[in-house]
Amino acid sequence: MRPLQPRPDEELRGGGRNPWQNIAIAYVGSKGVPENKPLYDTLHGRGVKVMVATAPTYDKLPMMKQRAAAYRKVIEDGADIVESDRPIEVADALKVGN
Repeated sequence: MRPLQPRPDEELRGGGRNPWQNIAIAYVGSKGVPENKPLYDTLHGRGVKVMVATAPTYDKLPMMKQRAAAYRKVIEDGADIVESDRPIEVADALKVGN
């Protein structure tokens, strides 16, 4: 699986070969970055969920508080799914009131 790159090309605008009705999730990389917001918006507009894989990046932060803040930021920035090797920590971080 390779991440989608933020690029406003024909394929993302709908003129390409992507059968959008068959795409449920788009893996967009291992960091939530503000530059990806236009890509997230395009994908959401097509009914596609956005997934960020945190295992190679944020999961490796040394402190649990750092990891929790990073997981929350990924969701706040517009991702729908956090892929992680620490799913219980992600769930705890994303609970309302944390």
